[in-house]
Amino acid sequence: MLFLSCAYFPLFHKLDHWSLRKWDEARNAVGAVNMMASGDYLVREYAHQMDTWETKPPMFLWWQIVSIKIFGLNMWAIRMPSAVSALLMMLAMLFFYGKVLEDWLGGFIAAFALLVSDGFMKAHVARTGDHDALLSFFLVLSVLYFYKFLKINALSNILKAAFFTFCATLTKSVMGLLFLPGILVYLVLSRKFLDLFKKQNVYWGLLGLFLGIGGYYAMAEWTHPGYLQAVWKMELLPRFQNADGKYLKPEGWHYLNLLVKQQRFPFWYLLPFCLWATWKSEKKAPFILLIWSVALSFSLIMSFGVWYDWYDAPLYPLWAMIFGGGLSEIIQKTTLLGFEKQPNRLKFMGSLLIVLLLFSKPYYNTAKRVSDNHAYQKPNEQYGEFIENRLRNQQDCNFSMLYSNIDPYDAPMQFYQKKLTLEKQALNLIYIDLNNNHLRHQDNIEVGQRYLCCHPALVDSLQKYYSISKLEQNGDCTFFKVLQFF
Repeated sequence: MLFLSCAYFPLFHKLDHWSLRKWDEARNAVGAVNMMASGDYLVREYAHQMDTWETKPPMFLWWQIVSIKIFGLNMWAIRMPSAVSALLMMLAMLFFYGKVLEDWLGGFIAAFALLVSDGFMKAHVARTGDHDALLSFFLVLSVLYFYKFLKINALSNILKAAFFTFCATLTKSVMGLLFLPGILVYLVLSRKFLDLFKKQNVYWGLLGLFLGIGGYYAMAEWTHPGYLQAVWKMELLPRFQNADGKYLKPEGWHYLNLLVKQQRFPFWYLLPFCLWATWKSEKKAPFILLIWSVALSFSLIMSFGVWYDWYDAPLYPLWAMIFGGGLSEIIQKTTLLGFEKQPNRLKFMGSLLIVLLLFSKPYYNTAKRVSDNHAYQKPNEQYGEFIENRLRNQQDCNFSMLYSNIDPYDAPMQFYQKKLTLEKQALNLIYIDLNNNHLRHQDNIEVGQRYLCCHPALVDSLQKYYSISKLEQNGDCTFFKVLQFF
């Protein structure tokens, strides 16, 4: 209960405060609504056709659809799958440490460390409708069950590891497989590679994984011809190599550099000591070596491809588990405050108190950042802010949104149009190309109608041909009524 109470502010407080974010979150939200409307739960749809830009498999959208069924079509529903999967991952880390490694203190430390990590508790990961929190959840579970399989050669363990790897792949395509190279590195370093592949259960796990992934993509291509070609271009080698020059390219060991320079994990400087502390631990050393191998391999692979700010999300639970195991070992081996003379329960409570004091400032900083009202808003995100305010004030949204080639990507507005249509309100969407200068002949702009425009240059151009009455001004957004045509 203590951890669940502490998890509220970083994960759920003001989760619906921001309007829909522009890129993946908006595309996912529109994709989920389209999927519910069409009944095609296999491949995403955008603009009444197969989405060839956002080609990721639909696992995250399935979670969003379930969330929408529970909470309705709103920001809570769009973001709840990310927040819940982050919470479940923290609980999985806690119980794994407690039940498998017999170190409940290490589990609490690992869970709290992830809870206060700036690299994970932010927009585009745990607090928005993006893939990365769910991806991290499945990847972490796959590693935990693989480790359990190494300890107990049970078919159920390897099948669970394969199943969660499959789920990670259905969440974010090839990213779901990028813990596997690190696992192979660990098997080589620990001299378990040959022994592992002497176990029959391994082949059942691999067979299930390949059949699952291959079966999905084969079915998707069969029902939606051209899907695999789009996946190759948008998710695989051409994108990784930045073949068309659209993406950002990192510099060597980019994600480890971010860890130090931006301090996205607040205890990064203690990680070497934590590794040292667990080096001779019979129960934790093999697990920490596995996590360390996966983290370094993932960092190296990602540092040779394209880069975005949130691509390192799966690393933070790994850093947190290394930190949790190491700091717990240090505390338990330290004769601090005479704990060695106290009963086990008092030892644990005293150690936990020290940990909570250690986390107090990072937790305060995280909770404060979440509570702040500031949010960077791209032009087409401001439409959502304006509409969300009207909905909170129980005002109608029977008007048209005007946007232009200043920012032509309309996924955020599409979502609100679909949402309000389901609520029986006529929220229209009108695109105007300023380069063609057809404002004078815009048949869609009618005298007496109300319009919302968050492109100031478009409003200025409109006023050359139309007399308008400004009803409301909020930042760059102008809500107006057209009075007459000049």
